[in-house]
This record gives sequence, C-alpha cells and structure tokens, in this order.
Amino acid sequence: MIAGMRAGDPAGNVHALAYFVRVAPDDRHRRRLSWTPERSSGVVYHVMMDGVKVVVSDITEAVIRQGNLFPRSVIEVIETSVQNRDELLLNVAVQPDDRVTSSWDAVDGATRYELFRKLSAGSYPTRPLFRAVKGQESYSHIDGPLEDADYVYKLVSYDDQDDSTEDEEPVTISDARPAAPTNVIGSWNPTTHVLTITWTASVAPDIDHYAIRHNGGTGPIRIDDAPEDTTVLTTWSIDLTGLTGDYEILIRSVDADGNEEQNINNIVELSVILGVAQGIPAAPLQVGAESIAGGKARVSFHYSPSQEVSLSPGGIAKEARVYSDNGTGTMDWVTPVGTVLMDFPTAPTAYTFDTGVLANDTYLFGVRIATDTGGLGVETTNDDTHEVTTNDDVPSATDLVVAIT
Repeated sequence: MIAGMRAGDPAGNVHALAYFVRVAPDDRHRRRLSWTPERSSGVVYHVMMDGVKVVVSDITEAVIRQGNLFPRSVIEVIETSVQNRDELLLNVAVQPDDRVTSSWDAVDGATRYELFRKLSAGSYPTRPLFRAVKGQESYSHIDGPLEDADYVYKLVSYDDQDDSTEDEEPVTISDARPAAPTNVIGSWNPTTHVLTITWTASVAPDIDHYAIRHNGGTGPIRIDDAPEDTTVLTTWSIDLTGLTGDYEILIRSVDADGNEEQNINNIVELSVILGVAQGIPAAPLQVGAESIAGGKARVSFHYSPSQEVSLSPGGIAKEARVYSDNGTGTMDWVTPVGTVLMDFPTAPTAYTFDTGVLANDTYLFGVRIATDTGGLGVETTNDDTHEVTTNDDVPSATDLVVAIT
C-alpha cells in the first residue's frame, strides 16, 4: 500500500511533498493515518483513497476502516487552504431605484462564488442569482428592482474540494416604486380638437395619483422636471385647438409615499397642424410591377388601414404616390410619375396604376402613401423598389384587331 501527501499552492496547482503518510492499525481493526504538515495553520486535509475523498480532517491524522482498503489501495492526503469564515464578508446596499447591490472581496482558497436571494420567510432557490469564479480581487452584482418586502442574500464560496463557507445579509425594501399603469390609449376628437388619454389603473395597492408629463409639442419630454399635471383619475385630456406641434404625453404612477415609477413606454404621440391631427399612414403591402401591352407597366399594391398610426376615427390615407427611376437606375423619390386617389379607405383595398409608354427596357417603381394630395400631408418613408422589364412584343388591343382583320 502506497501513501503520500500533496498540497495545493495559492495558484491552485498540486505538487508532491517529501513526507509520507504513516499508516498503522489500531485496536478496532481500522487504519490510523498521520502525517507531517507543510504549513502549521490555515489548512484542511482531504484523505483520498484510490482517488476518492473518504475523510476531511483539520488535524494531522485520520482513521479509515480496514474493510475499505485493498492490498494495492493508494492513499493520499491533499492539503488545501481552509476558508476562514470571517474573511467572507457580503455587503448589500439598496439603491434609489430599489435595486440591490451585493459586493464582496475575494477570499483565499475560494475558487468560485454563488449568490442567492430569498424572501426572509421563504427558502433559497436551487439556482443562484449570480455565479463568479476566482480571478478578481472583488466582485459585485446588481439585482432588482424589487417590490416592498424583507429579503435575505446569501453568498457561498467554494474551494477546489467543493467545501463551502457562507455569509448572509438581510435587506428591506420599504419604498419600492409602484407598478406602471397599463393599456394607455389616446383618442382624438376632430370636432373639439381634444386629445383624451385613458389607462388601466396600476395594480399597486397604494397609488396616490398619476403624473402627466408632455413636451409642449416640441423636443423630448423633460422627465426630470415636475409633471405638467396630476390626476387621481384614469383619464386626462388636453385641448389642442389651433396648436401646431408633435405632442408626446407620458403617464406614470405615484404612490402614497411619493415614489414615482420610472416607465418611459406609456407615451401617446400626436402631431397636429393648427389643431388638425396628422396621423401616419401605413406603408403599402404586396407592391408589384409588371409589363403590360403597349410598352407600359402596371404597378399594384394593397393597403391595410389597421396598420395606420392615428388617433382619428376612420382612415387617413388620401393618396398613393408612384415613384420611378425613369429608366436611369437611380430612384427619384421627389417627383412621382403618377398618383392614385385612395380617399381614406377603412378596409383593406387593392389598387393599380398603369404608366404611360416606357422608352427604356428596365424600370424601377416604388409606392408611398400620403394623408393629402398635391404634395401635402404626411407621406410614408418606405423605400422598397420593384423592377419591371418592358415587353414591346406584347401586342396592344388595336394590334390584335388589325391582325384578325
């Protein structure tokens, strides 16, 4: 039976020692092991038999059962740095946005760390919030934002033998921000020029009011400034009669402690010119171009009003504008080659446009939708193009009559 000793150095490597483990039988038919340590303190010993850990000891001796030994069993003692519980220190801090920062310094002998969180009255999950491995002098993790509750964070460090030590820190979130309102919807009255916004109340139990912020028709919303208005209701209106601008209105929840939630998504947008709403039409669908008789081309497309961005009742698409490269290979998105009167469809509709006789062989065509005619209104910005090659060999209806005669 061979016995020896190894030690783990600070870098995690293992090297052989010149000391042999002494093995002797005792009066209870066991084998008593003892050895000479490399270091006098700060270590723990793992007794390995045939590569399997059978005993962990913090002194320089151990006992294993005689029946576990085989004639050629190899026994080793591995010396590793023991983790000092006082060295592992978890620090937690609550941030103003109700997030929790956990931080700690690396400890000698630790090869990895796992951070857990639980409600103070609950149990820890099996999966950690955060994992880290050795290699840094310090570590940190940001968790949340969290709702009002008492929590406990636990940090566990492991050495190269999977022995662990841990530290726990409680934390209380008592001023968590409330949940945001939902289903924020704007509606426009074209007669009174009033924009009305409604929403579903926040699910938070202690809502005091809702903060209303808007940009006054220009620039971004000034989130850090005081709100333009507040309301305890779930509806709010603004009269835009005679005004011009691109209005953005943001709705936020505020609880009884004055905590305001931080959403930037519950925004209603509306552009008005002299109090008249300017919606954004939908881009055309299924645009195509094909050669037809007489050296011409037919441009076709579908339009779906349900994809419009508008608070006005009914459709807002007044005109389709057909653009072309005029056979040059470069699109002209300034001057259309033709228009199609759409007249505010409220249901999906198909449209076509036939060009005049085309002089070149290959053309590109594109279609954009506008809310007005004569170059006015809001126009879509889609830039998809469709190629058509003219076919002069396709006879016109007049050519067919002459041929039959």
